[in-house]
Formats: sequence, structure tokens, C-alpha cells
Amino acid sequence: MGLGQRPGQNTPFTAGESRSAVDHGHSPERFGPSAASGVLVSSSDQRPIRSHRAAVERVASSLAACLGLLALLALVALAYGPAVPGFFVSDDFDMLSGAASDLFSPASGFGRFMPVAATAHRLTALLSGLNPIPPHAVQVGLHGAAALLVYALGRTLGLGRGAAWAAAALWALYPRHHQAVMWFGAIAIGLAGLFGLAAIYLFGRAWREGTARAGWTAVGAYALALLSHESAVVLPALAAAVGVYLTATRRAPRPCWPPPAWVWAALAVGAVHLGTVAWAYRVRAALYPDSGYRFVGLGAELAQAPLRYAAWLVAPPPWTEAWTAGTAGLLVGIPTLLGAGVWAWRGGALARLGVAWGGVAALPVVLFGVYGMTDRYCYLPTVGVALAVVSGLAGRRWARSALALYVLVCGTLLVGVAAEWRAAGASTRSTLDALATWATAAAPARPEAVLLVGVPFKRATTWPGSQVYVFSTGVVGATHLATGWPALRVSYTFLDEYPTLPAQLAALPVAPGPPGLHLLALGPEFSDHTPRLGAALPLLEPLRWRGASRLPVEWQRYRVWSTSAGPSP
Repeated sequence: MGLGQRPGQNTPFTAGESRSAVDHGHSPERFGPSAASGVLVSSSDQRPIRSHRAAVERVASSLAACLGLLALLALVALAYGPAVPGFFVSDDFDMLSGAASDLFSPASGFGRFMPVAATAHRLTALLSGLNPIPPHAVQVGLHGAAALLVYALGRTLGLGRGAAWAAAALWALYPRHHQAVMWFGAIAIGLAGLFGLAAIYLFGRAWREGTARAGWTAVGAYALALLSHESAVVLPALAAAVGVYLTATRRAPRPCWPPPAWVWAALAVGAVHLGTVAWAYRVRAALYPDSGYRFVGLGAELAQAPLRYAAWLVAPPPWTEAWTAGTAGLLVGIPTLLGAGVWAWRGGALARLGVAWGGVAALPVVLFGVYGMTDRYCYLPTVGVALAVVSGLAGRRWARSALALYVLVCGTLLVGVAAEWRAAGASTRSTLDALATWATAAAPARPEAVLLVGVPFKRATTWPGSQVYVFSTGVVGATHLATGWPALRVSYTFLDEYPTLPAQLAALPVAPGPPGLHLLALGPEFSDHTPRLGAALPLLEPLRWRGASRLPVEWQRYRVWSTSAGPSP
């Protein structure tokens, strides 16, 4: 089916499909090259000619399909490639320093069990260290492979090559995917998306063809997706939606009962993983009540969550935050959800599948209220959006023009956000260099602990700034990597929390503080305020310090130095 073709509609002279059908549909007798001499050629004599023509058309069609997929990969490389040289940022440093290695244990980290992602973290640290190009190139490759799987899934759902390519391009260049592709800290989402799409594609193949091998391979891909990121718990529901679609559109036989063994195995894998994650979240919440994601609860926030997520999904940058916060988010979300409902009702089977996919895949995001914090949680739900949009483009004369405009606009936006990630990386690189210089000067008397103030949090410039991080929890890992002191205790505050604090510290008189404790300001400029530590302690102790879950500064050891009251920031 071509891009401008409705499901079930034949378009004349589509390469490799309709032209040969038209040729074969003529009368049993045809005139060949010898007709000019008046010799009648029988249909039996024309069979080799037709067979040769059909073979040539099949080769041409396969070549066109390969070129189309290469063009799709080229678009991915052009849009996301500029971010590859960018330095590491934020959580990356915890992962590279080993501080996030507790993701191998369900009861550690954020109460999450992501050993596949944790393995990627450790392999990166071992093989490439602080060279960002290999891991970022791998992420672009993962996204390209996922785009090919969206294309393959579209073909499995019965879309023609043009429509399947359009769905893959719409999804691949969606601007909200920048975090999952350009930020190493979000590689778990990319891995879960790749394995999840592979599982759904293989499930569709097994459901259509009844092949047990594809079914068992789908179970393996599903398990890898679960062990990459917990958002993959929605895959059984997505597979069910795909199975219903294939059966309802007569692209697969009616399901047999009892289901094959691989279906029961997939359900068992999902149940075990869900139980493990639920237990891990409870353990983590008991140990660290302020960390990790939490269910939004039964109330007004839960009722508004779908509206706000829908608004976040469609609000274009750089107006995303203005259009999704407060009342504006509700005003944008209401017509978005109503439009999705109307399109599911009137748009046909593919539109219903797309809307259902988007809603089901978004459930963990909506229920845990993370839609307004990060773009990476749009990764899997937008596959459904792409399918629903393609169902609306079918049969439209302007479909190709609209797709070309979309590719141009989104590619431009992605190149712009790549520059933002590179700028964030430049900030972290300069900070690590400054910390390394400080550590060299402090040796051989190795510090016991360090207080970091003025830590930059997010870019907040041209792209929706809250989505491009500089530092967050990665400050501890960055300090350990830069200094080479993994046992150094670190506590920190962000610059946007206490914007005047660095200037206040610079104005304090020189007063020695407790030995072994150091005080550094990372922004707006790197400064060592350790000589003023004695005067600064009364000012610093009442602040809200971060990094408490791992090697924090032990304030009780230094309270004896807080003998006078200081100004409040």
C-alpha cells in the first residue's frame, strides 16, 4: 500500500504490485514483438517473457525497498548524529563511575531492576571510559534499528511499503525522542524500546503464521526489554492489541485454545518481573522515602494526568512547557484526547490500534506522573501515534508533501537540540577539568569530604530547557571520576535552588574550617571557598543538601565549628 492509499484500496501501477496484475489480467492471447510481422504469438509462448518481466519487477521492488530503508537510516544519522561528539552529562557520570551499578540488584538503586542497562553502563566504562563517541554512536544505531522494526511491524500489520516507511519516519524523527537517543543516561529506554518493538514484531509474525520459533524468540526479546527498563511491563497489552487487530482484519487466523506454550511463558515472565519490581519499589521507598517515582494516587492529579500527558505529547518546542503547565495543559489536553477518541471511532482499524497503543504504552508514565519531567517517556507511546497518523494520511494527495515538511521541520529541531546537548557536555567537561585540577592541588593530603554549591542543573535556553540536563544525581559520580577518589564524601546544592549562595560565600571573611572538609562552588564560576569554611558553616548547615543516599557529608562531625549564626541565603 502506498502512502497515499487507503487500506484495501488498489493503486494502479504501484511498483512490483499492480502493474504485473494488470498485465496478467488481459486476454489469453497477446501480441508480442513479432506482431509487426503479422505472426500471432500464443499465451504459452509469452510465459517466459512474463516470468522474466515479473522477476525484473520483483528485483526492482526489492531494490527500491532497500534504498528506502537506507534513506530512513540516513535521516536518523543526519538528525541525531550531531549529538554524538557531545560529552557526558548528568546521570552518565554515576553510571560510568559504578555508582549506578546497583541496578543489578532489585532492592537497590531507585528500586528498579535493569541489569541489561547496567551491563551497557559497565561495558561503556570499561571499553571507552570518558570517550563519549562510541556509546552515543551505539545509541543512534539502536534508534535506527528500532525505526527499522517500526517499518517491519507496519508491514506485518498489512501496510504497504510506502505507508510503513512513513510510519517509521514519523516515529524516528519525533523531536521528543532526543533524550532517549542523545543522552547516555537514557540508554535504558532505547534498549527497552528496541527489544520491545522486536518482541511485538515477532509476536505479530507468530500470530499470523503460527510459527513457534518466532513466538519463543518474542518471549526472549520481551524478557530483555523488561530487564532494560520497567516500562516494558505494558508489552503484553500491546501484543494483545496487535493480535486483535490482525484477527479482526483477517490477517491472522482466529486464536486457538489453549494458547501455545510460548504465550503462557510470556505471561509468566511478565508476572514474575512485575512482582519483583513491586517488591523492589516497596523496599526502596522504606529506605529512601524521597527517591524514585511514586503512584500519583487516587484524586484530582490522577484525573488530570492523561490530559497533561496528551498535551505534553503534542505541544511543539519551544513552547512545550508554556502549553502544558497549569490550566494551559488542561486546555491543550482536552481537545487532544477528544480528537484521539473521534479518530479511533471514525478512522478505521489501524487508527483504533494506534490510539489504543498510545494509551496503553503511556499508562506507566501517566500513573507515575513523570510525563512533565522527561521527554524520554514518549519513546514507546509515539509508535501508536505514528500508526494513527499514517492511517489519516492514506488517500490524501498532499500526504507526501506533508511528510516531507515534517521531516524537514523535525530534522531541524533535532539538530538544534543536539547543539544544546553538546553545550551541556561542554559545561560538564570544564567542571570535571576544574575538579581534577583542584584534586591535584589538594594532594597528597586527600580530602575526606567536599561540599559543592552552585551546581548547574539544566540548560534552560533555546530548546525546552528543562529537558537538557547538565548535572543532576551525576554530581557524585563526576566528582569521583575527576578526582580519582571513589571514597570521597560529597553533598551538593543546585545553583537554581540557592542562586545567591556563591556570591555570599565569596563575601565571607577568611576563617579556617574543620580539617578534611572542603567547600567548592561549581557555578557561575569554579571557586574554592575552603579558606572561608569556618565562617560559612553556620550559613551552610541549614540548607537542603543532596546526595544523601550515597557517601554524604556527615554534618554531625562538623557541627562543633558552627559557633555563630550566619546570614540566610
